[in-house]
Amino acid sequence: MNRIFFFIAILHFLSCSSDQNDEGLWPIQSSPKAGIKNTYTYHPPAGVVLPEKAFAYIFYKNDRYQYQKAVLSKHKNHFRFSLMVPKDVEVVVAGVFDKTGQLIDNHVGQGYVLPLHNEHGDRFDHIGIKTAEIMMTSARKILQMTVSRAAIITLFEENYGLHPNLQQERPYATYLNLLYIEKKEKVEHLLLEYAKEKEAQRDDEAKWMEALPIYTTLNKTKEKQQVENEILQIYPNGKLAAQQFMKEFYAVENRSEADILASMATFMARFEDHPAYSQDDFLLPLMDLFLEERNQQKMSIYESAIKHKKLLADSYNYAAEQILETANVAYSTLLKS
Repeated sequence: MNRIFFFIAILHFLSCSSDQNDEGLWPIQSSPKAGIKNTYTYHPPAGVVLPEKAFAYIFYKNDRYQYQKAVLSKHKNHFRFSLMVPKDVEVVVAGVFDKTGQLIDNHVGQGYVLPLHNEHGDRFDHIGIKTAEIMMTSARKILQMTVSRAAIITLFEENYGLHPNLQQERPYATYLNLLYIEKKEKVEHLLLEYAKEKEAQRDDEAKWMEALPIYTTLNKTKEKQQVENEILQIYPNGKLAAQQFMKEFYAVENRSEADILASMATFMARFEDHPAYSQDDFLLPLMDLFLEERNQQKMSIYESAIKHKKLLADSYNYAAEQILETANVAYSTLLKS
């Protein structure tokens, strides 16, 4: 079978039929584009009855893993919801839940895989890779997915078969790690070749760092430590140094406001051009501290400076859940006394 048709067949299996008279979840638009609002229609499978309120949970990945929650609204004999994701999102994976967060439909453990298109109406190059990556995140647990490791490996391999140049990008290391877990010593030489190739790319720290997870997978502690030391020597204020700074920051518990602000100032002065981290990585722990203390005055000072409002909302929701749990425990204790 032609590789591109086999790849499309895999995606078709993981998603659902494009026939809008069938059960499942699909876009109303023939080529839904990223960056604009699209409408999706949902016909529950036989035997699935939706409650009065139901939601679609939609997972995707661009610069980070994210998700959205959309309300399903009744439309004749089916349900609909609208969704807009950033223009660099290539594919989303979805499931249907009730208002309490209980799973209703996950497409028989596969998740509903819904590819997106660019502004020209063409599918993106990384759809299989992005789908595989999403299936390895918390989305797998939340959606209760049962897609096998072998199937995820196949998604990578078919995508690389269509676009061999993508093997030069970071997710290829993830694929090799999966392959090693599946086949062990039979493919160890592939991982070592890849690590050595990345070690030779010293003019690009990000590519050089891709050797590190390979050595971790192969339990080659000495080789990993040597590469880390060399990277830090050549890039003392680079990506690896920033990662280690943040690792040390998160390892310290019970930080005060002054400690957090001092760490933020040091980080921003040393790693001002680092794209993977921002003030939010310091301000959110600060907000968690003030939420725990119920210090609304301090919260009002910093919350407007947080750019990722959804992460801030998650902090508020978690704090509310903790308060509710504490109240429930207190009420139960009172009833027993």
